Amino acid sequence: MKKKKAAQRTARPFEAKYSLCPLILIMFFIFTNLAYAMNYSDEYLHAQNWQLSEDAIDMAELVIKDDLLYSGENPFSGQVYESDENGSIIYVISYKQGKKEGNALFWYPDGKPMMSVQYIQNAPHGRFLGWYPDGRILYDLILNKGTFASDLLLGDDESRMQSESEIYEQEGSDNDSIRE
Repeated sequence: MKKKKAAQRTARPFEAKYSLCPLILIMFFIFTNLAYAMNYSDEYLHAQNWQLSEDAIDMAELVIKDDLLYSGENPFSGQVYESDENGSIIYVISYKQGKKEGNALFWYPDGKPMMSVQYIQNAPHGRFLGWYPDGRILYDLILNKGTFASDLLLGDDESRMQSESEIYEQEGSDNDSIRE
């Protein structure tokens, strides 16, 4: 009888020790998922927390002539914004002497950041970032005065590489006997 009690005593600490494992695992997964979900880029957080400056002008008050933005007879310099019927900002763009110059930010209708792009002399230049509504990066490109320079996500997303290669493989003539 003493042997049975001894066996029972050794079983209890073993059972108690491992009965907490599922709880610990669940807590671990919850915290790692929360940490992953809150891993937004600095640019996304900047756009999310951005505030309209007091001297920004509504686009409806300005006029575009010959690819330049005017306030009356003068080329406009400053920030321009457009808002929806609820007052939510749709976009804000910086201008200098009537041309887009500097940062431009765009938001989804619910106020979440959609896109960030830099302009030089009316052309997108530099980093061009886009986000899904949940904050994940949709695209991260480098532009050179309006032309594509680099895709910073190309190495990170194999599905994009595969779909792009399939597109290029389909180009060209179906008849291999024709010299191209």
